Amino acid sequence: MGDKLLHNHYEAIASSYDSAWGPLNPPELIRDVVTHLGLDRQSRVLDIGAGTGLVAARIAAELRPIHPIICLDPNHSMIQRMQQDPHLIAVRGDVEHLTDALCGKYASFTAVLMKDVIHHSYDIAQALAQVLQVVAPGGTVLVVMTPRLISYPLFSAARELYALRQPDPASITASIISFGARVYRSAGRYDISLPASRYADMIRNRFLSVLSRFSNQEIQHGISELGINSWEHVILHMELDFLRIELDFSRAHSATQRVVPLA
Repeated sequence: MGDKLLHNHYEAIASSYDSAWGPLNPPELIRDVVTHLGLDRQSRVLDIGAGTGLVAARIAAELRPIHPIICLDPNHSMIQRMQQDPHLIAVRGDVEHLTDALCGKYASFTAVLMKDVIHHSYDIAQALAQVLQVVAPGGTVLVVMTPRLISYPLFSAARELYALRQPDPASITASIISFGARVYRSAGRYDISLPASRYADMIRNRFLSVLSRFSNQEIQHGISELGINSWEHVILHMELDFLRIELDFSRAHSATQRVVPLA
């Protein structure tokens, strides 16, 4: 996550993050995350790339966990806006240096969530190796990501760039298997209705990191290309891939010592 432009992007959108991403994390998605991770009140949960703690807070509201959810994010502005919730603990750091960020204070998580974050890693295999080192025996990791062909209404240049930058779930799966873990892949779809004016503002505010690669003029041109100003509402058919990772600890410990680059 060493991209300076990416860092600046998240620092810039921190104030509008919850407004943009709140509707994109509906209750049914939160319930699916809880189910895929097998969470209960006893779970020890790490949320990697937690942002303002939006998703973690909704999970906590669902579970009322005994142990606080550890919310890891590299951006100072996101951490500052972390929701004031006794069930959340904010830790600043990135996934490539996960064990350093946790400083040995937090370990042996029974569940690790990586939602909309894996594509930001400059070395996905190394990031996954770091994650597997903090998972307790019998623990679960859940990677949630959008497909390369994103289903959101986006102007053509943004869609093309997104497809180029988004990793392939099949490659991620192959890397995970090489670490001695089992992967179960499934998909979910969530239909979300938003006022067209609000969605246009989300694009202007660059709610997706790929939009940070475009100038204000290009963003405005893209909104015109979509014709949003003539719409009343936008229906987002949000499609997500779920990769549930379960460790076979008899194999995973030695496997994580060797990092296999992704194709």
